[in-house]
Amino acid sequence: MAREEVQVQARSTVVPSYPTPTFYHPLCDLVTATKDLYMHSIYYFSDNQSCSAEGKKIASLKISLSAVLSQYPVVSGRLRAQESGGLIIKCNDAGMRCLEASTKSSLREFLQAKEGILETELYPSEPKLMNHTLNSLAMIQITEFSCGGIAIGLSWSHAVADAFAMTLFMKAWGEVHRGQKIQIPPVIHSSLERQDQGDSRSLPRLVHDVFFPGKQASTGKEGRELRTVMLHFSAKAMQSFEREICNGSSEDGSSTNKSFVAITALLWRSISLARSQMTQPPSCIIFRENRKLQTPSLPDGYFGNALQIVTVSDHSMAGELSQTAKLLRERLDQVCGDHDEATRMAGDLQADALLCYWADLPFYEVELNFGKPIQVTCGVETPTRRESFFLQPASAAGDDPHSARSVDAVISLQPQHLQILLQDEFFLKFLKGRDNSRVVQD
Repeated sequence: MAREEVQVQARSTVVPSYPTPTFYHPLCDLVTATKDLYMHSIYYFSDNQSCSAEGKKIASLKISLSAVLSQYPVVSGRLRAQESGGLIIKCNDAGMRCLEASTKSSLREFLQAKEGILETELYPSEPKLMNHTLNSLAMIQITEFSCGGIAIGLSWSHAVADAFAMTLFMKAWGEVHRGQKIQIPPVIHSSLERQDQGDSRSLPRLVHDVFFPGKQASTGKEGRELRTVMLHFSAKAMQSFEREICNGSSEDGSSTNKSFVAITALLWRSISLARSQMTQPPSCIIFRENRKLQTPSLPDGYFGNALQIVTVSDHSMAGELSQTAKLLRERLDQVCGDHDEATRMAGDLQADALLCYWADLPFYEVELNFGKPIQVTCGVETPTRRESFFLQPASAAGDDPHSARSVDAVISLQPQHLQILLQDEFFLKFLKGRDNSRVVQD
């Protein structure tokens, strides 16, 4: 089944529907280093006859996008340099770039194309200017399929916010689009005070990393080939991980989420084995959202970067799954209790892979007037093409009664590493019962 090319028909800038007072949004030094790191997520919506008439769907989406930008002034701001050499966001209503596109393929044809889903066609990737103060910090692409379905691709600079914050932005857009009140309004740095610490610092204790600074762009890895697949781990598989890492016991004294440790340990064990021929031990930076792990916890609507970071970089974690999980859990718990150690580990290691745990994000709570997404996929644009793993909530899992615990893994690896991974019998035993080698992108 062939896939038709996606054509971009229009480009525009969507600005907030009403002006907001100009203010400056602070960035910590570690977040500043990620200005060249652009994340993206793509939401697929099937056709719904109750939605607006043909030709008016995109127009109505842009109107509601303009309205929600008034509540998220940071998203339509621009970077500015400080005398200290750092960066800050000037919230000046400069707007958000919006691309309008279409394809002659139906949504089904696009998702089931034999050559794989070429997702780079579905999220905006306009050239980034060397002068970062001119770049849009967030961009959107709305693509219409011949069947009436649409894909909304969101791309944003990681300096603005993490994936959790931008997922809540999408959720708020849907609520505004349906004429409803925003359930979790954004809490901006400048309005967040830590009263318990006896001061009014606007920046929480962020744990972020500098795994993709621009100076790494000349490492020689730019052109290396990556192949991306999406694998599904059912609720039953997740339970199997947990039994394996606990050696059959239901007890786990760690403060770290057991499901997170289990699937991360499995992936790291398998990937380490697949990459065991490397001259240097494989290294990976693992991070997940940590608003509730901080003391005191941050509000759900906190808009910015709030991440827990851990780095792994040795072959010793490629042994028994329970031992791998134990080592990983110890590393995670160490970072939970030591902010300085987390920052050092994240900043010093030049890791060659990235693992993002997004399985707790509310992707499938995003709802427009034509329903909720049938599938969401995620990814990252980096100056150097690094192998990556995104663990996200599973799409509709059919007859799986515990689909809320199911996880989809979007894995981008060099072809030789991916081939070894998909031949690992220990790894494959957790994937039985569903087609688990769907190509996302070559």
